Amino acid sequence: MKELIILLPTLNEERGVARVIKTIPVTALKKLKYNTSILVVDGHSKDKTRRVAEETGAQVILQKGKGKGMAFKTALSILKKNPPDALVMLDADNTYNPKEMPQVLLPIVTEEADVVMGMRQSRQHVIGNKLLTIAANLAFRNNIKDLCTGYWAFNEKAIRTIQVDAKGFDLESDLFAKVNKAGLRITGVPVTYRKRIGQSKLKIKDAFKIVGRIIRNIRDWNPLALFGGMGALGLAAAFYFGLKVMDDFVQRGSVVAVSTAILTALLGITGFFFLMLGLLLDFLERRV
Repeated sequence: MKELIILLPTLNEERGVARVIKTIPVTALKKLKYNTSILVVDGHSKDKTRRVAEETGAQVILQKGKGKGMAFKTALSILKKNPPDALVMLDADNTYNPKEMPQVLLPIVTEEADVVMGMRQSRQHVIGNKLLTIAANLAFRNNIKDLCTGYWAFNEKAIRTIQVDAKGFDLESDLFAKVNKAGLRITGVPVTYRKRIGQSKLKIKDAFKIVGRIIRNIRDWNPLALFGGMGALGLAAAFYFGLKVMDDFVQRGSVVAVSTAILTALLGITGFFFLMLGLLLDFLERRV
């Protein structure tokens, strides 16, 4: 039998954690040849989360620092010493259905992927998450459908390989970047998404952290996408305003809108600079 660890990061989830643990499909997972253990990494909850989790059969440890990213890093620091055959991570607030775990694990069982993302079918995350997902796909040349999902599965190779920098809710965007950078095979499977039990921990500031994490990862690992994109926008804007300047010159024989001409020149120079910077950094990154 293979070893499967189910990771539940928690923070004040006494109402949801027991339900999640009790609905883990242990029998179905055994049919996939997995012995299952549950690891709760708690972010210093103020309620009864740790006691409830232990009473429901989970191993509970306290994470280092604060935030979901730190919970994952704490778990990795332990699991890397003796990696299981597979690791599944999902939230402990009952938003994800543990009974769908076999289908999330299937691409790993069949050795089609090293990492699997559960793609939420809910419409609650369409706009903001869609934009973030598009940006991440363009940057890392992928085609996943749900960047910010909290349902993940990893094989042993991925567990040994992955290193994350994220400390908070930017974990998922950081994971996606690190998985792509490491050349791990990643795929997605559809999962349901339900109303959470308890109060959401996600704040507006966390959205900015997620965006910031994506930008930093693009800057570090795909600079052409970031700086080249900025350069292309600058050159496109220079072309647009340049047409107005040229039309002004043709119609009147001189440039009347001097400020527009200066803006055109600045946009053109800036756009060319960023484009060349992106090409140079991309060349250096590939050499490394």
